[in-house]
Amino acid sequence: MDAHTDTDAAARAGEGPTPPPATAPTPGKADGEAWEGLLRGIEERVAGLVEKGLGRLGGEIQKARRLEAEAAFTARHPDFADLKKSGRLDALRRDNPLLDEVGAYFAARLEHERQDMAARLEEAAKDAEKRVLEGLRVRRQAATLSQGLGAAPSGAADPEMADPARFGGINAVLARRLATRRTTAGN
Repeated sequence: MDAHTDTDAAARAGEGPTPPPATAPTPGKADGEAWEGLLRGIEERVAGLVEKGLGRLGGEIQKARRLEAEAAFTARHPDFADLKKSGRLDALRRDNPLLDEVGAYFAARLEHERQDMAARLEEAAKDAEKRVLEGLRVRRQAATLSQGLGAAPSGAADPEMADPARFGGINAVLARRLATRRTTAGN
C-alpha cells in the first residue's frame, strides 16, 4: 500500500490527510536523521491509536462486566427486572439522584416491606380489638347470668349465710365477702 492510498483512505474515513511528521526529511539532512524523524512521527501516531483503542476496549470490557453483574443480580433478585420494566426504579432515581439501579431496587423493596408491615400491624390491631371486645362481651354475659354483685345472698347454697353466728355474725361474713371481692377486682 502506498502513501497516496493511505491518505485517500484516511480522508474518506473523515480523519483528513495525515500531517507530515514534524521533522520531514530535507535534502540537506542526512538520510539517517530523516528516517529517525519519520519513525518518531509514526511511533507517536501508532501510540495515539493504541491508546485510543485500549480506551475503547476498556470501555467495552467495563460494559460487559456491568451487564454480567446485572444479570447475576437479576438472577438473585427476580423482581428486579419487573421493577425496572415498570419504571419504578427510574422514578425512585429521579426522586433521589444519589441512587443507582441497585440502590433504587432496595429502596423500592424497603418501601414495599414498610407497606406490608403497616398492613400486618393494622390486621393485628383489628384482631386484638376483636379479642378484647369478645372478652368484654363474655364477661358481661357471665355477670348477667350469675347473681351479680348486688344480689341478696342465698342461705341455702351458702353455709356462712345459713348460720352466720357460727362465722362471727352477719356483719363479719359480709365484710369478709366484700374484702374478697375487692381483692379479686384488684382494688
